[in-house]
Amino acid sequence: MKLVARVAALWVVWLAACSGRDRAPSHPAGAVSSPTAEVAIAAAVPAPHGGRIDLVAITDRGDAALTSDSFSELRLWPTLDGTHEPVVVHGPRATQLALGRDGDQLCGAILDEAGGVELLRFDASGGLLGRTQLPAQSPIEQVVAIPGGVLVRRADHRIERFDVRGVAAGRLVPEAGQRVVSLAARRGRAVAGITGGSDVRATTARWVGLGNRLAWGAAIELPAPLADLALAPGGRRLAGVAVDPTAEAEVVGEVVELAPRPLVVAWISVDARRAGRQLRGRRAPSEPPIIGFTDDDTVVIGVGGQLRWESAHAATPWGNETYRTYATDGQFAVGDRVAAGRSAALQVSDLAAVHYLGYRFFGDGLPATSHRFRDGGGVLLEVDGGILWLDRDLRTLPVTLDSDLHDVALALDDHHLLFTPLIYDRQRPMQHRILIRDTAAHTDTEIAVLGEVSAARYDAGTRVLAIAAGDDIMRYRLAFAPVVATPLRTLAHAGALQPFWLTDPALASGVVAVVEAPSFAGARIYRIDGDDRGPPVTPGSRALAGSIAAVDRAGAIYVAGKAVAVYRDARTAQPQVLAGVPRITALSHDGTRFAAGHGNEVAVFDARGLERWRRPVWKAGPVAWSLDDRTLFVAADGGAAVSFDAATGERLAIRCGWGFGLYDREVTASLNTPSACAAE
Repeated sequence: MKLVARVAALWVVWLAACSGRDRAPSHPAGAVSSPTAEVAIAAAVPAPHGGRIDLVAITDRGDAALTSDSFSELRLWPTLDGTHEPVVVHGPRATQLALGRDGDQLCGAILDEAGGVELLRFDASGGLLGRTQLPAQSPIEQVVAIPGGVLVRRADHRIERFDVRGVAAGRLVPEAGQRVVSLAARRGRAVAGITGGSDVRATTARWVGLGNRLAWGAAIELPAPLADLALAPGGRRLAGVAVDPTAEAEVVGEVVELAPRPLVVAWISVDARRAGRQLRGRRAPSEPPIIGFTDDDTVVIGVGGQLRWESAHAATPWGNETYRTYATDGQFAVGDRVAAGRSAALQVSDLAAVHYLGYRFFGDGLPATSHRFRDGGGVLLEVDGGILWLDRDLRTLPVTLDSDLHDVALALDDHHLLFTPLIYDRQRPMQHRILIRDTAAHTDTEIAVLGEVSAARYDAGTRVLAIAAGDDIMRYRLAFAPVVATPLRTLAHAGALQPFWLTDPALASGVVAVVEAPSFAGARIYRIDGDDRGPPVTPGSRALAGSIAAVDRAGAIYVAGKAVAVYRDARTAQPQVLAGVPRITALSHDGTRFAAGHGNEVAVFDARGLERWRRPVWKAGPVAWSLDDRTLFVAADGGAAVSFDAATGERLAIRCGWGFGLYDREVTASLNTPSACAAE
């Protein structure tokens, strides 16, 4: 029996250690515990929204936000100053969000469609510290953040308080015949909107004491019925919606001065009918109006993409009205600043200025087959909005974040890029300048002007640059100190728009390039024996039993079919079949490994076709090797790029957006596809 008891005790301890759910602390409900350092149970994963933002919560001070988008994906924005990317939050489909602070931690609340609320605690970087579900009793209709926890309003009109770990810390019930129709909180104060009838507008505002014990405070008879109460930070004013918020008419908000007696001191309105026209075809039904204070003297009301502000800062109180019509997507939230969704970005505004918090570049989010890596001296990834030069950890080399950067074709080495800008000249249509830019010296060197440029490849080992121009392939041997391009023999009759691969003639018995030739189900083989300067080279040919998947630097041709077959020797007609290898996406530069991304995984094989490792990647697509073959890059649906240690398969990084910051103008729109970075 003692052994059984010990085993049972150890089992209980193990369960407690492994659970990510918060449990009740040993201190009494409502007591404040001293903060202790905690370790996140889930690391923060930065990622943009995949859809447009339609729900927003903001902290009281306006310095962090929690958002949900059209795919019900959630993001926490730990700061709103452009220094910290939003991070993925997993949770239910939200109908309302709330966000508050508890010391250095953030506490989020998600109200779901069934009337349940889940609380989540985060560290300063967005790492998840714990999560808990509030008791499932009467459905919850509203949740608001307060210091150290939340207040909830249930369908049976009870108000309940919970700390950040979900421990109940008090309950209030209205008097007989009364209904609680709204809650508001700012700066450690809270107020409830109460009515005696069926109206959604409150006729009485009653203070809710948030001390050691939740308690009713004084009642204030409102000068006019108000829905959706909002409290000013200093507690001297209330605001609310004066007309029925479900009516398709002008929405009027009122500002009520509380002392010495309740008095309406300002009216502020927006046209709900106009908002409905703006939203038609985008979202139904149109969002309800929202009203709030950014400070004690500034109120904002909005509905359907319109925000109207009014301020008491002027010499004539409430005489400094500013009307804005900038578009928002979905609801917005009011703290010391206003946060509103603008596609996948956040608009962060006050009375004086509007800024946009988001990404300038997204992975394109289309089916993975449309992702294209460009492999030269460095890996380039084509994304929505540009072409990015990635390092091992998927950080973008700053030069490709240049807003004036256009027509980049290849990265040649650590600080040289190839550009192929089109010449806008009627006398020379379809002509391209071929430029090499030294990013360290900030100089451009033009090496040629070519027509009908469709592709470029670079082999770092031989320093040969090849550019497909119409039916031919032009070749140059490059030097970089200074930049010099020596013309080599042209590869004639390659065929327009056909894929081609460069080889090392020293390894490939004189073969310098292989071009796919679908016209005769084979390949054009270009061989140069002797001097590589002189007249154009015409190709030989080779029949292949399938389409070319890849060619290594030694001239081995990998052909896709029921299984991958390798043509290693021009004198051998029969290829080597790599049994069990269904496809190849990219070869390593040294020819010893190849990789394939397909379905929901990526796999790496050695040259004999033996699997080295396999890892899950949601809807994996094309892959590329770093020049030193130490890193494997994978593109996936939903806009993700993923990097792996090529030797071990350890995942190094995953990213879906680049160029994050706080901008004065709008940034890239959403991809309108679920984010692969959230599928973790």
